[in-house]
Amino acid sequence: MRIDPAVFLVNYLRSLDEFKGVFISGDMVGRNSGTPAVIVEHDGGHRDVRDRMDRAGFSISTYAGSKPQCSALAYAVREYLLEQMPSLVLDNVQVLDVVESNSPRSFPDPESREARYLGTVEILFVEVSPRKSV
Repeated sequence: MRIDPAVFLVNYLRSLDEFKGVFISGDMVGRNSGTPAVIVEHDGGHRDVRDRMDRAGFSISTYAGSKPQCSALAYAVREYLLEQMPSLVLDNVQVLDVVESNSPRSFPDPESREARYLGTVEILFVEVSPRKSV
């Protein structure tokens, strides 16, 4: 598999109506301070089943203008990932499961001191597009 799991996770979150107007990306480039944001960082993982199933780890940071707004955004993202994403097919990827490693917790940004919540998940997925024979 040559699938970047961060791409399908960012695309999934961007597709959700609840997050319209929220900056969602793999990095902070282009984000204005104070803008609600979800930053998805692919921080590792491994192949679980040879040539079939990957497990990708992510740190999910949410930013907002206040701690209560940030918490609400973090727990909304958590709900979609844990309760809605398993079994979906997105961009030729089928999500088998989403496992929470750490629930969202207050973790103010050390540079800007903005409200930030940080949580971690692992996504188990398989590629569903047919392979080409050589």
